[in-house]
Amino acid sequence: MKKKKGIIINLIIIAFSLLVYMTITGGAFTSEKAHKKQELTINYGPSEIVAVVEKGTSRFILGQFNGYYSCSMVERGFLGLWYGGKKGMWGIKNDQDKPINHNQFFVRPDDSSFGEVYVYGVINDKSIKKIEIELLLEDVDSKVQRESIEITGPDQIFGDMFFSTIETNDMMYIVSEKRIAASDQNGQLIYEDIYPNASIVEERLAK
Repeated sequence: MKKKKGIIINLIIIAFSLLVYMTITGGAFTSEKAHKKQELTINYGPSEIVAVVEKGTSRFILGQFNGYYSCSMVERGFLGLWYGGKKGMWGIKNDQDKPINHNQFFVRPDDSSFGEVYVYGVINDKSIKKIEIELLLEDVDSKVQRESIEITGPDQIFGDMFFSTIETNDMMYIVSEKRIAASDQNGQLIYEDIYPNASIVEERLAK
């Protein structure tokens, strides 16, 4: 009985030691604290957290710092703690002369699977209520396809920042952006940018 009790005590001590170790070396009890650890690691921030968006076991944290914007990714892992995710973008300059600034990144769970495109950015013109982004993505057959996303409403726009995803079934890479447009609540176009290189890419890969 004493031996069994001793084993249990030792297991508790080991579990507690692991918890402390993982917390110190990277894990955190909240997603926000994991985000702050990421920023310390890359010597950036501390940024002001604008929104936390949950996607499955991951959370994406939108932030701003001294005229720059970011989107970090944290994931729940060992012992239920939060850790820095596979991807994230920090220190993107917010060009105040543009009504909208944006960026995107692609995440694959592993080398053999498909992934998702995450799009985020900053809105400098407060009259913007809808954003449309068109990307060129490469599929498993090395063919380029257009994928569009419409960003609107409180589930995607958080004050002066936004976040959304393109869930892909057979896409492997982002090839190029093609178009971004923003409009007000009446559908009036406020901003549009068409990337000429996208057409060149489409023509080259279509041959």
